[in-house]
Amino acid sequence: ALTKINPTIMPVRLNEVTRTYFTRLAPVVEKEAPRMAAAMRAIVANPADAQAAATLSADPRYNSQLRTSCVATMLEGGHATNALPQRARANVNCRILPDETPEQVRAVLERVVGDTGVKVTAQGSPTNSPPSPLTPALMGEIERVTKEMWPGVPVIPTMSTGATDGLYLRNAGIPVYGVSGLFYPETFAHGMNERIPVRAFYQGLEFMYRLVKGVTGAPPRGRRVRSVEYEVRGQRSEVRVTAFTSDLRPLTSCHMESRSLALIGIPEPSAEPTTAPADLRAALERHHAECLGWAMACCGFDRSEASDVLQDSYLKVLDGRAVFRGDSAFRTWLFGVVRRTASEHRRNVFRRLASAWHANRHELAAEFPDPDARIDGAAMADRLRRALRALPARQREVLHLVFHENLTVEGAAAVMGVSVGSARTHYARGKLRLRTLLEVAGR
Repeated sequence: ALTKINPTIMPVRLNEVTRTYFTRLAPVVEKEAPRMAAAMRAIVANPADAQAAATLSADPRYNSQLRTSCVATMLEGGHATNALPQRARANVNCRILPDETPEQVRAVLERVVGDTGVKVTAQGSPTNSPPSPLTPALMGEIERVTKEMWPGVPVIPTMSTGATDGLYLRNAGIPVYGVSGLFYPETFAHGMNERIPVRAFYQGLEFMYRLVKGVTGAPPRGRRVRSVEYEVRGQRSEVRVTAFTSDLRPLTSCHMESRSLALIGIPEPSAEPTTAPADLRAALERHHAECLGWAMACCGFDRSEASDVLQDSYLKVLDGRAVFRGDSAFRTWLFGVVRRTASEHRRNVFRRLASAWHANRHELAAEFPDPDARIDGAAMADRLRRALRALPARQREVLHLVFHENLTVEGAAAVMGVSVGSARTHYARGKLRLRTLLEVAGR
């Protein structure tokens, strides 16, 4: 039964989003893949074109936009290790199109399998939701902001092949869209570190800021927008944008989880025509809330360290050590100053810790007045130094911070500028490797 199920058994069904997707993508791939471009145009003109569908289905990315796709993900058989199997079960995962029902999918699976001895049942009760329309107002704003920041980059809507909680909003009559201004060649979505480049992150903030302002329109008369706050959480670049009016009442709020558009070779954004603020102190006060949130993220959410970083950053701006040259938005440049200052703080902390460790080495040596004991201690210390030098840098750093400076793994992670999960991994591997090296050296 499973050999009869493949990702192309379901019929081709295009909707507004997928028709626009293939229409706008065709000229983009024309030069490198003319056959694919022709198939895209053909399938939009006639969804029943079997040859065009076969050409596009050869690429899993395009096939997932054409139809509901089903694939076996789990197998289970037998009831005991010492008995012939009396039953077998398979889980078939289907990514169902918004305008297709689970009953329709099950009917196709039963027809394709064609075996009355195989029973097809649905797990749970899927909730259908209608696709969100591509309204001219939204698409127009996305295209406008994209043209401002990345001239020549096309805007191509795509249908998500995953599931989100947006279905509840759509069923309540509220359209839902996922829009991202992040560009990078390789995605590590849902990972502890999604490896978003720093420049791409800042550009994404600027893109979202302009888009939210454009979509929400100008505030009502007498309610001038005073400031905009960005709240950055954790490693996954979860961004909440809130605009405040002059009376500090929230005007609009937009929550988005960053996603990569997976495009390679995107040009740098065009230089934004801007000049340095006339009053730097007022500009710093205006951006203080967002800078504090960014400093907290850079400092492992240690408010005390973030305050020190922010103070040093402001001093750099006010005394001329950091000079705004108009190569980007002032806010983007200011975020860069905060990030670099936070990095300097981390390096200075590590230098102080390293100096303290070297000083303690001499104090420890003084504890061995007996010559033989001093020799044994020196030999042991030498073996330890050699073993530590043989460790990878990250493992050596986290062991030093935990054992010599009495920091927690979480504290070591903050000093090293890595996630807690990464620090724990380096800590566990470093202990195991160090023990092995010491055992070998002691033989």
